[in-house]
Amino acid sequence: MRADIVSYAGDSLHKQNVSGKFLVGICANKAKASSGGGIHALMWRSLEIFVENLFRNTPFDKNRPITINRHWILHGRDSANSTVADSLRLFSALETIDSLLE
Repeated sequence: MRADIVSYAGDSLHKQNVSGKFLVGICANKAKASSGGGIHALMWRSLEIFVENLFRNTPFDKNRPITINRHWILHGRDSANSTVADSLRLFSALETIDSLLE
């Protein structure tokens, strides 16, 4: 895993103007292409759901989203009570999403 994954993934997402729909589409296609389903199809489906939630439009006048949400984080609306495990999950997700763009 890259030590600078947060800034590197951010740069990749910005330079390529990547949308949540684009990433969800990649995950969905990889899930469908996984031969015979199995663990690989489930892995891609799981990532697809994660990315859908990450990029979901969640207005600030509603309750805080249950899962991590890009919009809330970027605009400083999410609380800062994350754990070390939450941080590791985020780094792992960013690494996986970044690998989709290569």
